[in-house]
Amino acid sequence: MQQQQYWHACAATNVPLLAQLCGGGVSTRVGQTSKADFALDETLTEQLLSQGNRAYRTQINELLLAGLLLAVHRFAGANVGGNLGASAVRFDMEGHGRQMLSDELDLSQTVGWFSTLYPLTLSLEQGVESAHSPSHVICAVKEQYRSVPDGGIGSGLLKHISRDPVLTAMPALKWCLTTWVKLIRWLIKTVYLAVPQNRPV
Repeated sequence: MQQQQYWHACAATNVPLLAQLCGGGVSTRVGQTSKADFALDETLTEQLLSQGNRAYRTQINELLLAGLLLAVHRFAGANVGGNLGASAVRFDMEGHGRQMLSDELDLSQTVGWFSTLYPLTLSLEQGVESAHSPSHVICAVKEQYRSVPDGGIGSGLLKHISRDPVLTAMPALKWCLTTWVKLIRWLIKTVYLAVPQNRPV
């Protein structure tokens, strides 16, 4: 019941669609879009993974989401002619589903993903310019990201198993983020470090 209330509140949050964020003059058709790629060099990657979390004790996902939220917020503000842009954005978050929910569940003898897909709503305080500084955005994202119960697995259970009408009525999103970093760190910790180095894998 507690998780149902959380996910219903998430569904009730008014968030703009991708087309609305882009404004009337920007096409969202696949044939009229372009692709932009970038990569962090080894030094910046190491700083992001090992040093970037120290100031606010964040996880890597929280830093990446904070940067994305701030970028979308500023992009939307420029396109719709507002100063503060979008106050809330919702993403579909994909996870590996291997987090330990209970001591009674032992996943050590299993392989692969138990994929979770859940809506994550992130919002910024409207009308306060200081609330959109990087430091405030990072703290806001950290708080909202960590408030998701059980890594979001309850959303899928309610939607697909219990057929919750509120969640099944939520529109499909065009934002999907995968938590690769968590999977990589889990593999290093539970697979590589757990196997004796003189034993073939």
